[in-house]
Amino acid sequence: MDGWVIRIRHIIFGNTMVTRKMQLYIHKNARISIMKFVLIVILLFAYLKSTSQTYDTIASNYFSKGKIINKIDSLGQKQGEWICYQMYTYPKITEHYNNSTETDTSFKKSSQGSYLNDKKIGIWAYFHDGGCSSWTIKKEEYFPNGAVQETNYDLFAITDFAPDSSFVHSSMIVNKDTIHIECQNKRNCIVKFKENELYTFDLKHLEFEQFRISMGAFASEIIDIKNSDE
Repeated sequence: MDGWVIRIRHIIFGNTMVTRKMQLYIHKNARISIMKFVLIVILLFAYLKSTSQTYDTIASNYFSKGKIINKIDSLGQKQGEWICYQMYTYPKITEHYNNSTETDTSFKKSSQGSYLNDKKIGIWAYFHDGGCSSWTIKKEEYFPNGAVQETNYDLFAITDFAPDSSFVHSSMIVNKDTIHIECQNKRNCIVKFKENELYTFDLKHLEFEQFRISMGAFASEIIDIKNSDE
């Protein structure tokens, strides 16, 4: 009788141990499955976020031959290569031109460059529309430290901007003479020719003053300075 009791206890406790091992096995694998599921969800979310971008179909099809450009990510930030353009609509040329109400549409590129997180990077080019052709009128180069160099081909000017625009320096070629513009404290700009101060202006008028200088606004003053040096 005691022998049967011992055998029964052995079977019961043995089964209990097996059951506990099975529970641990199931619990361990359940934890692994949950971790795998969470990891899959995270990777899927990251993938959807990276691919949830909108883009300009006109720019992609008209200017880049199907390459996706002008992208905006899920945060509303511009990313990658961008081509900015203007749309023109004009009467369609037909056999009955004067009575036609049909129109044609064309697109002209105005600028081209790249964005990273809604900030311009690298080289940006700006174009002038000449009807049948266009050409580059200005180039901007954005450096990693935040500085910018602008080359204006129309004004024959090269302008360097400090990262915070606290200092701006511009060199211009006017009738083979070099004129310098120095701006400090984001406001005061001084125009110099051969270390002679010609006049001052506010930084916000920089482009307009560059235009005036390129048109020879101070040609007589420059001539006087050159004559006094002889």
